[in-house]
Amino acid sequence: QIAQRAATLAQSRQPMLICGPIGSGTSAFARAIHDAGSRGPFITVPCETIAEDEAAILFGRAEARGVTLGLIEAAQGGTLVLDHLEELPPRLQARLVTLFHESSFRPVGALRERSSTARLIVTTRSAGAEGLRDDLLHRVSGSSLALPPLAARQDLVALALRLFSRALGMSVQCDPEVAAALAAAEWRGNLHELESLAAALAGSVAQGPGGMICLSLADLPPHLQQTQGDPRRDDAAVLTHMLALHGGNISAVARALNLDRSTIHRRIQRHGLARPH
Repeated sequence: QIAQRAATLAQSRQPMLICGPIGSGTSAFARAIHDAGSRGPFITVPCETIAEDEAAILFGRAEARGVTLGLIEAAQGGTLVLDHLEELPPRLQARLVTLFHESSFRPVGALRERSSTARLIVTTRSAGAEGLRDDLLHRVSGSSLALPPLAARQDLVALALRLFSRALGMSVQCDPEVAAALAAAEWRGNLHELESLAAALAGSVAQGPGGMICLSLADLPPHLQQTQGDPRRDDAAVLTHMLALHGGNISAVARALNLDRSTIHRRIQRHGLARPH
């Protein structure tokens, strides 16, 4: 649903907001939106790295010989991502108001505004991020996307296997117990933590027959082995994985989980899952 809304918004030039906890993929999602709907440069501004006296980095500076360009100017015709805008000092946020409202900005020391053709994308840790000016938030809230933490994603297991396969350079599958352990973990570091696990597995897991790896619980680090994951528990991520593994065959999924077909049907309906075709 988020991807479908993003595909629609990508064709617009309106400022956008992408919110999500650290490691949920906000920066990568901003890049995907640019690639889908924009041309020109893609410039990311890590707002937490810009101090109050460094306005020229963002806005540029007027000098006797002309204007030294800043990052806003560098993004002309493309996309400007203000990453974690709530971390930008308040006085610099105030200088951004005309950029959001009128697509113009004033370099440090300049008397006149300069126009901007950059598409604006703001990322924050939450929809109502503390420290973000209300007028900036209101300008982007109509075109907003909220990315869930990794632990809440229904495609968690599929995403994990994709990252594991990329790290190991071959196809990776897993036992239902592994899927349950992955789904039961807290994943406080979100995708960053999952990528770290993939890198660790790449150095410790041996290739199986047929050029494929099937992970067992013993392959996971101790803290994941102890998550008390149960494949039979009603978990959307595990059920999504099992449906994909068995091609949407309800009977096969029921047998693999030792559950009734009616239970599988109820869970599919409860979680709003689509059966693979």
